[in-house]
Parts: sequence; C-alpha cells; structure tokens
Amino acid sequence: MTSFDEVIPPGKAGNVTAKLDTTKLHGSVGRGITVRTDDPGSPSLFLTVRAEIVGGVTILPDEVLHVNNGSSGGTGGSVVITRGSGESGTLAIGNLRASVPWLTATAEPVTQLRPGGDGLPAARPGDWVIQVTPAAGTPYGRQRAELSFSTGLPRQSEVVLPVLVFLEPPVRLSMERLTLPKSGAGEAEPQTVLLTVRPGLDPAALEIEARPASLQARLEPSGPRGFKLYVSWQGAGEPHGEILFRVGAESFSLPVYSSDGSS
Repeated sequence: MTSFDEVIPPGKAGNVTAKLDTTKLHGSVGRGITVRTDDPGSPSLFLTVRAEIVGGVTILPDEVLHVNNGSSGGTGGSVVITRGSGESGTLAIGNLRASVPWLTATAEPVTQLRPGGDGLPAARPGDWVIQVTPAAGTPYGRQRAELSFSTGLPRQSEVVLPVLVFLEPPVRLSMERLTLPKSGAGEAEPQTVLLTVRPGLDPAALEIEARPASLQARLEPSGPRGFKLYVSWQGAGEPHGEILFRVGAESFSLPVYSSDGSS
C-alpha cells in the first residue's frame, strides 16, 4: 500500500510512503514500487523497499507446515513454536483457525524438555507444539492451506502459517484411467493394471470392488506390496464404471471408460 505527493514543484522534493503487510513475512524481504511521472527525463522510477522482519516467534523446523501420510502410517504434520529472543510476555498459542474445513489443528504447551525426533527439533518448557491432521475425505494430491493462530505476545500477536498438504492414495496405480474394448462373441481380453499398496498400509487388507457387475476384476500378487489387476468387460454396450480399492479405512477408485473415449 502506497501514498505519494501527486504534485511536486520544479526543483522540490516529494514523498512516497509505503506500508508493508508483514503478517506472512519473516527475515529479509524486498518489495518494488514503480513511480510514473510526467517528467520526460524520468518518466518512470523504480524504488526498492527492504526490511528485516523480526517476529515474536520462531517456527521450527520450517516456517511452512508440511502435512503428509508417511511410511509409518501416521498422517499429519507438526511444528515447534518458540518465543523470539527479543520478545516479552508469555507465549500462549490459541484461536487456531484453518483456511479449509478438512484440516484439524491442536496446540500443546511443552512443560518439560522434549528431545527431538520425527523431523522436529528439541522443545523446551515454554515452547508449544502445533499438530495438524487432515480429516476423512481430504482430497488426495497436493493442496495449499493456511493456519492462523494467536500468540499472546505484544510484537507478533497473530501468525499466519502456510500449510502444504500432500496425501498419497492408498494404492499407486500404473494409470489414471482404464479404457476397455467392448466384449465380442468370445471371452474379452483382460487389460492389466499394475498397483502398489502405499507403505504404512497392510497389503493383506487390500480389497477391490468392480462397478457395475459387468466389470470383471481379478487381483494377482506380484511382490511384497505389488499386485497385477486384470480387468475385462463382460456386458453388453459400452464399457463404463469404476474399480474401487479399499485398504483399511481408506478408499480410492480407478475410472473405466470405453476405448472409443465414451464413459
């Protein structure tokens, strides 16, 4: 946000005032301002505003919270919040608000020395740990969100923390969609899909369901976590439907289309 003197007499000085929203900034930052004038000798000026943003809190291990479903089977992400060295007051995290409805956040005060582990640094009494977990139905893939919270500190009373979410589906497939030919007079040739159960999930818990019943699907193990899926269309008309995969509480589907492109 900027303001400026619209009229500057010849030979006089003018003022350009810039305000920088530092809510989401930390450390060394720079922003540019372009000033256009009717001076034929200097029709355009480019000004650079530089600032060192010193926050009231430090966020570790990174000032972006990463949420994922790791190989251990757990889903979520955590950060440690510590009070800045130049800040006064007592750190008290509260009023957590996620920008999307499918993220849940909790904050826990550290009351005794907590050793580092699972990607988090050691935490001392007075620090806080924020944990973010996705709810059931969170879309798979990469998503961006924000987490806002109050600190109870005078210098930086409110923090907006970027959140990057990456959730892998329970099975990794060799294709995103499956196309099948119509069944002929004889038995239809099955199409093969390679799939792997995500680390952290039990391959023995894998279940499949073909919809509608004209879709025939059969699993064959091909490794510790891998399978071959054979799919064919045994009904009349154009092939269509989906193959549903379930592993425990998670599910994922593979759409099936006719080889001529219709669904």
